[in-house]
Amino acid sequence: MGSSRAGSPIMRMIHRFNDGLLVVIAVIVVFVLFAAGVRHGAVQCAVESGSSKTSHNTLIEVIWTVVRDHPRRHRRAIPSGS
Repeated sequence: MGSSRAGSPIMRMIHRFNDGLLVVIAVIVVFVLFAAGVRHGAVQCAVESGSSKTSHNTLIEVIWTVVRDHPRRHRRAIPSGS
């Protein structure tokens, strides 16, 4: 594309390979940017629609953790002394 003129057949092949690789990389970059933009748009729509009432119940999570991990629920059997 912008390099000096090739002096040998091998160098011409290297230039063609380089030019083709540049096109492939550009296509991949455009695809990734497009996919990231679509994903960003989907997340923005979800955020603007409001939060879910089931995923932000901090009080319920704290109560559940306390009840679940209460010490009385984890009694061990005391071995008999024999």
